Amino acid sequence: ILELHLRRPKQGAYIKLNKFNKGIANYITDESLSTSKIIQKSGLHRNLDVIVSGTRPANPNELLLSSRLRDLMKELKNKYDFIILDAPPVVLVSDALQVKDLADATMYVVRSEYTTRRQLSIIEDIASKSKLPNPFIVLNDVHLKRQGYYKGGYSYFGESGYFQKLKEGI
Repeated sequence: ILELHLRRPKQGAYIKLNKFNKGIANYITDESLSTSKIIQKSGLHRNLDVIVSGTRPANPNELLLSSRLRDLMKELKNKYDFIILDAPPVVLVSDALQVKDLADATMYVVRSEYTTRRQLSIIEDIASKSKLPNPFIVLNDVHLKRQGYYKGGYSYFGESGYFQKLKEGI
């Protein structure tokens, strides 16, 4: 996981990493800093490493456009099968658009009964105009035991619903 959310980093806190470790911002601004000094083991899985954002920079947009970040990605692609770029939501700032050349696909995580239709229309606009590569949506926080109507339409995810049968292997 490469934390490119330089303004409000969260990965270190989610994974409970040492927040004072050097990261992306430090690596980009300090050419003497090697890749091995910023890669941390996540502690969640032996094959999951993390590079946190590091010191909060005054100029995150400029850092995300740097050639040093692109060189880092080339190096990481030789070492890892998958690299997840954690960028801020496109709705809030343009940072994700500045690193689109580094991504093969774009995952939007939307929260059930929380993400607004307006926010979804922004994602639709980005997809229809190919502003980011291969966009797809992950729907998070769906309450499968709830039945009946809700704000967006009809739900049939109860105990006897489709997803329960999948869970049971039917």
